Amino acid sequence: MDLGSYQWSEASNGLLKPAERRRLIRNLLQGQLHQAMQALLYRLKPAAKRRHIELTALQVPDTAWLNELSDYVAEQQSDVMTLHCLRTWAFGWIVGQAFNLPIDDEAFYSACLMHDLGLTPGCQSQLADNAFQVTSARQAYKVCRQHQSPAFAERVYEAISQHLNPWLNRKHCSDEAFLLKTGAHMDVIGAYHFWLTDAELQAVHRHYPRTGFAAEITTTMESLAHHRCSHAGVLNRLGFPALVAKNPLNQRF
Repeated sequence: MDLGSYQWSEASNGLLKPAERRRLIRNLLQGQLHQAMQALLYRLKPAAKRRHIELTALQVPDTAWLNELSDYVAEQQSDVMTLHCLRTWAFGWIVGQAFNLPIDDEAFYSACLMHDLGLTPGCQSQLADNAFQVTSARQAYKVCRQHQSPAFAERVYEAISQHLNPWLNRKHCSDEAFLLKTGAHMDVIGAYHFWLTDAELQAVHRHYPRTGFAAEITTTMESLAHHRCSHAGVLNRLGFPALVAKNPLNQRF
């Protein structure tokens, strides 16, 4: 089973077996190699790699359900982390538009907004036995089922439960999962930030400033009791805080 899939997450609680930890490390190396190759290509000929988009189209889906969801999430976590979720959504949406990836706007926004619920005070007691992304996904599933179909809720679940994978094969995941992973990693460590133009990066940060984010996300990863066999536990031991500190977006915005 793919790491982060609904079936794998429910069976494992997001805790990696030795072979899966090795797979995660291979995925990390694969992701770093792909990012380095993409960065080189964009330095050589950036305009040919993606299509232009109009930032005026970047609008939060306006539905009663999502308005309720925004209020719920704001009650669960800090303003700093909510702004992270909104930047994740904005970055992922822009990448999706730039590369013409079709998404369910409501499902994608819902997944972005709830992807870190497992780090909130109400869920932290579960970290001893569950990976935080799985706790986030389960909580998101419960919230979605109050208003949405099982298929919608499972789509949101998988986007969240897969987002800590350093590499996702788009053949084996939804576009929502790929873009949530891309947006979150871009915001946290600067991964693939060159896929966005300077104007796009500036617009996102103007609407959703990142003040205090690096310190808060580092604290959530270093200070909380993440299980050593979770994605967070493994990635922390591989130097996650150092990647946060080197994020070029933190230096620019």
